[in-house]
Amino acid sequence: MPGHILNALRAGAQKFTHGDRLEDGSVWLEVFRSGVHMSPFVDGQVLADPRRAITDMVETLPMIIEQGWHGAGMGIPFRVDPDHSMGGWFGGNAEGLAAAGQVLELRADEDDAGELVMLARVAWTEMGRKALEVFRSCSVEFFTPGKLRHRSGPNKGEPIDQYVLTGIVLTNNPMVVNLQPVAASFDAPSYSERTMPLTPETLALLGLDADADADAVTRAVKKNIITATERSAQLEAVTAERDAFRDERDTLMASEIERAADRALGDGRIIEKQVARYKEIAVEHGIAFADETYCVEVVKTAPRTPDLRGGGDNGKPPEQTPEPAPTTAAEVEALIEKRADAMKASNPGMSPGIAYQKAQLGVFRTFPTSYALLEGADDIVRH
Repeated sequence: MPGHILNALRAGAQKFTHGDRLEDGSVWLEVFRSGVHMSPFVDGQVLADPRRAITDMVETLPMIIEQGWHGAGMGIPFRVDPDHSMGGWFGGNAEGLAAAGQVLELRADEDDAGELVMLARVAWTEMGRKALEVFRSCSVEFFTPGKLRHRSGPNKGEPIDQYVLTGIVLTNNPMVVNLQPVAASFDAPSYSERTMPLTPETLALLGLDADADADAVTRAVKKNIITATERSAQLEAVTAERDAFRDERDTLMASEIERAADRALGDGRIIEKQVARYKEIAVEHGIAFADETYCVEVVKTAPRTPDLRGGGDNGKPPEQTPEPAPTTAAEVEALIEKRADAMKASNPGMSPGIAYQKAQLGVFRTFPTSYALLEGADDIVRH
């Protein structure tokens, strides 16, 4: 049986068996099963591939109902026709069309022996109930792939490449032997009248006593479903409000980051090719961190650089005239080299690499635009 059919039949559905009677009065009946079925009239099997026939008939029934083959919204007729000779698709006595019932739904499932069983949910008419006093079994009527055509819809007129169930009849000479007797369906209790195998703990979760009957369980489950639906709607509303707030926040943050990047670019703290990276850092860590990354001194929070030349801040002797701001990458590099040399001279144990790094940091903090100048140059040899 194709996996998608089995999944569709089994997903979230209660497994019914022959004789299960629902609250609307309809009954599930075993009407066909896989296996080797020999014809009583001709040599050979009735069907070469009964499993495919079952899955096809289950799959095409909704299409038959949708296209209104037996009237708008009507299911397939369940007729009194002992030898398949009256009415239906074969002509004959019109009285044979008197419906004993209506097939509303089909499903298929494997039994314990591994055979695929087709069940039909049937709504009996009063005539059908009386006919069950005479007829104990049933047979399906179907057409093989390609024999029927779509009667409406976008595929109107095209062949149906599947088995199609066209009717089920009451008979005492069924095509498939050893089916469950049809009349036995009226001896079974209603599905809702059966003993519910629920533990006291499960009933307590539903707010019920241990002796609660099936109807009480049904009402409690429906109530819980309604409550869950209402809470789900409330959660969706809260989630939508949160998402709207987050979108608004993100929009405002994006605008602020754009403005911060424009300011940094206009102040000369970054160059054009650094704008994208600046924005990435701002998105991930915030604008303040992006500014710190590009050597912008934050008032009152920026750490003071130690005296790297035996004098004041940032490697500059306090008595000297402030150094002019570099305007090119070469001037930035020369200033770093100058400060690094001064550090090594005043501290002979310092390695050239450490001296250069400290001097570089001092220059960047003293002249914020120097970092952008240095990053914009492709011909500077980095230490």
